[in-house]
Amino acid sequence: MTQILDGLKQQLGIPQTIILQLVDTNTRAFSVQPDTHGAFLVKIDAHFLLHLDDEETKAAMAHELGHVWIYTHHPFLHTEALANEIAVRVVSRQALQKLYSKVWQFETSIAD
Repeated sequence: MTQILDGLKQQLGIPQTIILQLVDTNTRAFSVQPDTHGAFLVKIDAHFLLHLDDEETKAAMAHELGHVWIYTHHPFLHTEALANEIAVRVVSRQALQKLYSKVWQFETSIAD
């Protein structure tokens, strides 16, 4: 996953440090937040990750890096749609659609 992350960071021109962390529970499946040292922490639900293929994993990481790009370029324009616009620079729209199908299933199962 680190190789995928590094490749996406390079393609999107993101120089900031990104830390990947597998967690037992993340109700959002994948999420990103800035830390106190100028890096960004991407938390990934380990159980959800097991259900993704390589393309979907890359799409999820591209989406989260879309958030990082927004945080560092336009912090007041932060939206999910804009993060997806950034993500489609490096992954296909179809990959994001496949990913979101699984995210919605995951979120529904968490809510039950």
